[in-house]
Formats: sequence, C-alpha cells, structure tokens
Amino acid sequence: MMNRTVKIAVAAFLSLSVMESAAKVTLPQIYTDNMVVQQKDRAPFHGKASPGSTVWIAAGWLKHQVSVNVGADGRWDVVLPTPKGGKKGFEVTFTDAADGSGVTLHNVAAGEVWLCSGQSNMEMPLAGWGKVVNYEQEIAGAVYPQIRLLQVKRRTDMVPQDDTEVTGGGWQVCSPQSVEEFSSIAYFFARSLWEELDVPVGVIDCTWGGSPIEAWVSYATLSRGSGFDGVVKDFVKDGMDELSIRGFYQALVDSAMAGKNPCPAVHPDAYAHKSGFPGTVDKNGFLPCELFNAMLLPMTRMEIRGVLWYQGEQNGDRPFQYQCLFPAMISEWRSLWGKPEMPFYFVQLANYRDQKDVEPHAEWGYLREAQAEALNLRATGMAVAIDVGEAKDIHPKNKQEVARRLALLALDKTYGRKVVSEAPAYAGYSIENGKIYVSFNTGAREFAPETGAIDGFVIAGHDGRFYKGEARREGDRIVVSSPDVEFPVAVRYCWADNPKVGLRGKTGLPVAPFRTDKW
Repeated sequence: MMNRTVKIAVAAFLSLSVMESAAKVTLPQIYTDNMVVQQKDRAPFHGKASPGSTVWIAAGWLKHQVSVNVGADGRWDVVLPTPKGGKKGFEVTFTDAADGSGVTLHNVAAGEVWLCSGQSNMEMPLAGWGKVVNYEQEIAGAVYPQIRLLQVKRRTDMVPQDDTEVTGGGWQVCSPQSVEEFSSIAYFFARSLWEELDVPVGVIDCTWGGSPIEAWVSYATLSRGSGFDGVVKDFVKDGMDELSIRGFYQALVDSAMAGKNPCPAVHPDAYAHKSGFPGTVDKNGFLPCELFNAMLLPMTRMEIRGVLWYQGEQNGDRPFQYQCLFPAMISEWRSLWGKPEMPFYFVQLANYRDQKDVEPHAEWGYLREAQAEALNLRATGMAVAIDVGEAKDIHPKNKQEVARRLALLALDKTYGRKVVSEAPAYAGYSIENGKIYVSFNTGAREFAPETGAIDGFVIAGHDGRFYKGEARREGDRIVVSSPDVEFPVAVRYCWADNPKVGLRGKTGLPVAPFRTDKW
C-alpha cells in the first residue's frame, strides 16, 4: 500500500502536471500558420491559457506587444489592428505569462478574406466528385502562394458552438495538392481577386451539399420566419439533445401525415413537406439550425470582408419560405459579424432539367424570384447563372464562369473597380395595342447586339394561360405579343427550370428572369 509521503508526492506531481497542461496557450483551429487576416481592419483572436494569467501577443506588423488578461475560466479575447495587405508573411506569437509557454503562427498574411457557403454547387471541388471543366489543367496550374484556403469540417450540433473543426490542419497555401478537394468557386473567385488586387486572398469553404437554408440560421431567426412558427418551442428549454429534437420533428411529421394540423395557424406542409420537416428527419437529412450552430457560428469570431452564397436547390419547392428566410439569414449573419452592410453576393439558380418554351409553374422560377428579392437589401449582388447550367446535371461543370461573375460583383461593388458586373435589369412594362412593351434600367446600347426574334418570353391574357411570345426590340424597349393572346395582361422572361436565354448585356452577362404578374 502506498504510504502517506508517497501519496502526497504523487498528488503534488499530478497537480503540477495538470497545472502545466492547463497553462499552455491554446487557439481554436481557425487560427493556424498561413492564415489571412482582413487588411486595414481588425483581427480578433481568442483562446485559452492559465486562469487569471496574462497572455502577451506579438504580431509582426505591430511595433509593440499587446497583453490581455485571462479569465477565471481560462478564456481570453483580444482584437488587433491589421496592416495594409501585402506579400510579406508575419509571425504572431501568443505567450502565457504564467510559465512562458506559447504558440507562434507563421506566414500570416494581411489581405482580403471571404467566407464561401451554401450547398453542393458551392461545395463542388475541382476534382473529387466535382471535376470542373478542364479540372486537370486547373489543378496543375493552381500555384498561388498568396492565395490561402481554409476548409471547415462538416459537422452538426443541436446547440450553438464557439469552436469548430477544420480539415488538413488549418489554413493551406494554394497548391495543386491543397486545392484539389476545395470549393472550386471559392478558389476561382480568389484567383480573380488576386490577379486584380495583387494582395493575398483567403477563402473559407464552409459548405455542405444538400443542405436547406433553414440549417444555416439560428433558432431565434427561424422561429420568427413565416411557415416556421413553433419550430423552436422546445429548443430554448434544457436538454436540447438531438434525440429529443428528432422526436419532436417526427411527431410533427406523423401528425401531418395523419391529416392533422400540428398548429392551426400553419399549414402542415410547412412542418412536414414531403419526407419530413424542411429537410428530412432521417440520418441523411438536416435538422434546422444544426449547421449554423456547428459550422457557421464559430466562424463569426474571424474578421472577413464578405460572403459568397450558392444555395437554393434544396428549397426549390418551398420558394415562399425562402423569400422570407433568405433576407433574414443575410441580416442575421451581418449582425453576428457586426457589419450591417457587409457585402453578400449570391448565385441565382442555374438552368436545369428539360428545356421547355412555356413552363409558367416552374418551381425554380419561383425560387429564383425569391432569391432576387434579397437584392432589396443594401450591399448585395446576384450572379445570374441561367445560361451556364446543364439539363441533365444539377452540378454544372463550368464553375469558372460562375466564380468570374461573383468576382465581377465584388470588384465593382466592394472594391470600386471599373468593371461591368450586371446586365440590364427589368424596370417596368406598359400595354399598348395588344402588345406588351418591357422597359429596362438602361438603354439599348447596353444590350448585346441582336437581330430578329428574342427567345425566352411568354405572354398571357386575362385567362392566365401563357403562350410562347414573339419578342423583338423597338428602341430601348422589348415588345412582346402572340397571335394566341388578343388582350395581353402579363409577360414573363426566362420563367422555366431550363429556359432559352435571349437577352444579354453588352459584356455577355445574361438578363435575370422576371415577370410582370404575381399569379
């Protein structure tokens, strides 16, 4: 049996070991070698160290060290000013004053940082399951030391988290090896910015294929959304474990399937659309808020310039929910970063499925319109992809063009470069002598030259039945008519899952879909 002296010695040794272990400075996984801090802004850092101690921070761009007190719980936070972007790499060292232990980040760059989020078309890697156009040549040429890549590991959680996991050990210098399984749109966007701005660019891949928009917002925001009333009734209580929440959803699904309305004010489809509550309730589906909790929320501790978003396919048959939730999500994310007008650029759904001349009830037509409604928020922009999709592939391969259009928006609206980032947009219409005249926010000189008939228009009379329209240009307007519609009252353009595109700006960018009715 161990005597008392030995016991005391062992206890002292174990206590010292615990203290030494606790004394070491630790940082979340989002802070690593090769990271990019947002230039001429602020760089928040946080971590753990000895409770009650002081952490000293030495950043290569600062003349003097900065200190921060460690709380009784061992946590500390600090915000550093950042320099103008440049190609020089810096070291940032964090030292625990209690025992001198520390962590040093190497090759830290100051530049532009963008978060790239959404579902599979944003997730789609250059190679792997994606294989973008010319992927082998693109990968071989991806040697850009000043482009840095951070990929958030896919994970879920039913409660908000303050840390997340990343792949590959953290930030990676862009190379053929590091870019192969990275978001192709994020990489191509970063390449465009680097070539134009000549400063380091960091892009964060925070995506999950098949995810619905409700997985990317908080409980509070979702509870206020139209069609989501009551979703978080039990979430704010203790025991928000996955099992009980799945049971809660399944009860709603069972009730709806039995023809019962779980909440008199909300249609059952809002709770149990097809196979379950928005997103399925089986192991292959997504629960509301779980990606926000586990992947997005921890990233709000890092300063960024703006957000790129490509998502909507999973909500394609619920456009009216999307119309409410999308702008709410944008506003919530901006609030979390403390930037009310943080740039937020998104991709409107690409063309997909069989091509039809007349498809007035196209699901994706309504979803594209719901996406476009978010343009009423300031500092937003929409990359129209109605012409780069593929009829038989929901994951079109030409991600280079989609990323180029996002980069044009950023260069124009965020960085003030003299580039054309958008095509002419629908502005209004008038009905004259059995024809509908459509006007735009710019003159004819801003359209691509064309002669003859213009594809993509459908027209309807007071009976609400649409027919293929005959469209041509008259001055600055487009005039649309049909021999099947004597007294027209409505016209739509590119209103189909996979429409024919007839209107482009002078730079080749497609005009966004629109309609004059609200049927």
